[in-house]
Amino acid sequence: MNPEGAFVLAAIFAAPTAVACALAEAIVPRRRVPLWLTAIATIATAVMLALVLGVGDTAELHHQSGVGGRGIFWFVIPPVSTLALRGLFPHQWTRLAVGTVISIAAVKLGAMLYARPDSFGILAGGATSCTVLWVATVLLLRAVRWTPSERGTDATGSMSALASVLPPADFTWPDFGPRLSAWFDASLSRRRGLGWWLGTALVLYLGIALVIGVGGLRGGLFVQNQVWAITEFFGIPNWELPATRLWWVFGLPWSLLVAGAAWGVAGVAGGFDPGRLRVVRLAAIVLGGLLLLWTAHIAWQIHTIWSAEEAAQGIH
Repeated sequence: MNPEGAFVLAAIFAAPTAVACALAEAIVPRRRVPLWLTAIATIATAVMLALVLGVGDTAELHHQSGVGGRGIFWFVIPPVSTLALRGLFPHQWTRLAVGTVISIAAVKLGAMLYARPDSFGILAGGATSCTVLWVATVLLLRAVRWTPSERGTDATGSMSALASVLPPADFTWPDFGPRLSAWFDASLSRRRGLGWWLGTALVLYLGIALVIGVGGLRGGLFVQNQVWAITEFFGIPNWELPATRLWWVFGLPWSLLVAGAAWGVAGVAGGFDPGRLRVVRLAAIVLGGLLLLWTAHIAWQIHTIWSAEEAAQGIH
């Protein structure tokens, strides 16, 4: 993969880890991190960093492909280190500075030790995804002046603090007529917004399939590039299928993930009451949004390359 593609792909795969970092900063636990947990998290972070950076066994890293082996620790280190930083540096600005420096240093060292041309892009993408969401969480909690309690659990909790800075859930739909408005609101409220999710996914799945079928979107090459990038990342064989057929296989999970972002945005905007599922709105928006951005990036690259080739060949 080129550095840009590796960066975007790694940022997407790191999204669940980034959400875990935000939760570790905000609600796990809701009180100050006790000394014993700080010690365990600090030691675990140091041991995992030593393993992934190849202390005493660098030769193995130079022959690794994909994420496998010790590379899986890259997904565990961020949330564990977040707990360690919370215990070691209660002051938020100090915690942000130290955490950012450690993140940059780990990426630099990892790129030097992993003998892959796309190592820096992969590590930087994952680190950026985790760091940005973690920093945003710290700043949001600081903005609402929420601080963890010394012991026990706050009645309000940090989730309420985070919710207070989100858009209010009093969104009212435009009135296109009493009957239409009533039907629209009722359908969106049914089953915790399931209609938003499945409806958007169906439109994306069939709509993009129709566009690809008539020759648009460069024949659906974007999905082929995404499938190849994922299989290469995990070191599994490629799917040797035309791009048009790959969409019918992989387009459904793609559509469901992107539709999840629409569901999350609609829930935040007050389009329906997500009930207990409100806790997964952030994860749905992050995962679906990053997948959509990655897809747009790949599609634009393909369009740019094809346009340049057509111009060179005099095709209009």
